[in-house]
Amino acid sequence: ATPLSLPIFFATLILCMGTAFAMWQLNTITSSVGYGLFGLVTIAFRLDTHLRWKGFCTMRRKLMISTWRTTAEGSIYGHMDINAAQLVPFLKEESERTGTKITVTHAIIKALGQVLKLTPEVNGRLVLGRYYPSDTADVGCLVNMRSDQGFDLGLTKVTDADSKSLADVARSLQRNAASLRSGKDEFHEARKPVLEWMPTFLLEPVVAVTGWLASLGITIRTIGVQGHPFGTAIVTSVGMLGLDMCFVPHTPFARVPVLVMVGKLQLKPHVNQDTKELTLIQKLPVTFTVDHRFLDGSQGAIMAQRFQEIMETPSKFLV
Repeated sequence: ATPLSLPIFFATLILCMGTAFAMWQLNTITSSVGYGLFGLVTIAFRLDTHLRWKGFCTMRRKLMISTWRTTAEGSIYGHMDINAAQLVPFLKEESERTGTKITVTHAIIKALGQVLKLTPEVNGRLVLGRYYPSDTADVGCLVNMRSDQGFDLGLTKVTDADSKSLADVARSLQRNAASLRSGKDEFHEARKPVLEWMPTFLLEPVVAVTGWLASLGITIRTIGVQGHPFGTAIVTSVGMLGLDMCFVPHTPFARVPVLVMVGKLQLKPHVNQDTKELTLIQKLPVTFTVDHRFLDGSQGAIMAQRFQEIMETPSKFLV
């Protein structure tokens, strides 16, 4: 930053420093005056950066800055390639039968809901150092959006993901995504003013407190706080963006045990275990980020095997 790039801030800074020095010479400066001058400089910086760098500090970026610090938490990372030989034709048949476009993400959400429902020791929340199981298997899903500030992410949730049909999961996501993108989602729109105007050093404690309140199931509509907004797991996808796979970092205020990232369907070599023949089949890469406070590696492996079984034999489990 230079005086030319931030004229309001530098002018205010020079003025306040000159005032403080003059008052110090006269022995009239007090702590209240010092705090007041510091406040003016802060406001000037906020105003100048808002006017000149608005395009580089979107609401999404401010939320990212206010969320993460240096990694210190225990996370488990896992990856699997799902044999999609049965999944792809199954989803096509279900889409034609129901008249609703059903994707691999919808299948992932339902399969994850079923696994969570079978493992109540993981399907829950940590509140004040104690574990509380959830009565339902709700799965959150991140929605890619474009706004006048650039890329943004919206949040929607599929309640009772384990018991909903694939078509119901798809319709629920499509309906909620359309509401987010059209600016009609009540909670997302209520959060915008707070994220847009609040500086990041104040946003950080606000995000922490509102995330904690949401984890208790508390809803405050005026500022966009929604009780348990993420469910007990989050699914997002990079396959639609053309990326093979990646790992998702834990979002502290989400307070969920599992995050699932869906990669891009692609042809990969596959060895038939019976005939030992090498063929090319479609595989779906899926990665997992797990909060170590909820489960350990052995328990996670059992859940992963169950998840893979559901996805690779969809006609048996996803109908």
